[in-house]
Parts: sequence; C-alpha cells; structure tokens
Amino acid sequence: MACCDADGNVTEESLKAAKEAAAKHEIAVVVAGLPDAYESEALDRENMMLPKGHNRMIEAVSSVNDNTVVLLLGGSAMEIPWEEKVKAILYMGLSGQAGGEAAYNLLTGKAVPSGKLTETWPLSYQDVASRETFEKKNVEYREGIYVGYRYYDKADKEVRYPFGYGLSYTTFAYSDMKIQYKVTENIIAKSYGGKKDMSNPSYRMTLICAVDCPLRAAVINSGGTMNDSLAKGLLQMANGHYLKGIAAMLGK
Repeated sequence: MACCDADGNVTEESLKAAKEAAAKHEIAVVVAGLPDAYESEALDRENMMLPKGHNRMIEAVSSVNDNTVVLLLGGSAMEIPWEEKVKAILYMGLSGQAGGEAAYNLLTGKAVPSGKLTETWPLSYQDVASRETFEKKNVEYREGIYVGYRYYDKADKEVRYPFGYGLSYTTFAYSDMKIQYKVTENIIAKSYGGKKDMSNPSYRMTLICAVDCPLRAAVINSGGTMNDSLAKGLLQMANGHYLKGIAAMLGK
C-alpha cells in the first residue's frame, strides 16, 4: 500500500492505514529512502536526512509490529534514527528496474544478501569531516589523506556502519589466508633485498596495495572466530582499514 507521496510527505490518514495493516500481519516491510527531490545527479545533497514522512512511517509501523523490515533505497549514506526499532534493514542502493524482483528474492530467502558497503555511514551529518567545506563554489579538500574511513579510523569516531560492512543469513570464516599472504609477502620482499620490514614505508605500502592477496582466501560457512593476528590484520586491510591491519599483524 502507498503511504507517502513522491516527495516523501505523509498524512495522518496514511499513517493510520499503515499501522492498521502492519498490525494484522506477522511481518511488515516498509520501503523508504531518498526520492528524486532529495538525491539526483543534478544536485548535491544538503544533509543526510530521509524525508520526514518516511521516518514517521517507519516509526508508526514499527510501533505496532516488532517484525518490521525496512527496505532502504538510495545512492549514499543516510541518517536512520529508527535503526534500533526495526528487526532488519535491507539496503538496496539504486537497484534499477529489476530491484523489485531482487528484493523479493532476498526477503524470502531465495537469494542470500552478500553486499558490502562501499563507504562509511556516519551516525549523523555532524560527524562528517568535510561538512564545513562541502557544497561551496570553490571546494577545499582540507581533509588531506583523511577522507572517508581514514578520518573515522584516525579520529576513533563511532560510526553507524563501517566501510565494508554487510550482514548475511549465515556467518563466514576465511581459510588458507596465511599461505596466500606468505606467497605474496615473499614475492614483494625480493624487491627489497629479501627483507620483510614493516617499518619501511615503501615496503609496507607495496604489500598493502596487493589487496587481492587476502581476497584469494577460500571462504567457508562456519561461524567460527579467528584469533590469529595475521588473519585479523588481513581482514582489516581487506576492508580498507590499513593502519589497523598493520597494527594487528604487528600485535599492537
């Protein structure tokens, strides 16, 4: 049933109808996100907020149905203050004309969600380092190298979802990582006189840039945990957290 208009506005009558419908079913699915008026190739977003009507709709439905699932549409990070009030969030990005069928398959278990976020989702726009210089006529990149996840890592700032985040209907562990890593490490070390010196910036960055190394590891469904510092470090690096990855491998 439709609840909001094309701009994300909602009426009290629509909210009432949505609550009545949600209360009659075991699971309620709410489709929300960024309409064309909020996100487009022709303009920059002024904030990270969803339309107020979408937030009100999610709040209303989740208040009468504990099994509320939000199907979230949009091309970039959003503020989602209702996160703790819903059972699940399926982020579809900009899924195109086949998005409906894809969402159906994912929600019903015919397909397994396996996507990973390509950017960090901050808790709010106030946490974004470039908020003071963005959307200016002459943009100043004052962040230096600390863009995206690098800033949040360096500032040790809490985020909604980190870069590379993504859940599934199962759990995973990685195997054979040490073997793959050692092969790559030995090859790179040959260019540095056979020395594997992580304190050497040039060697360290060359090794880090071999990002396909940790991604070649075999994946298995297990739900097990990894205590090996090397494996933890590689996973950090594979998810873009290079400094944390190096620290984990060095046991710091």
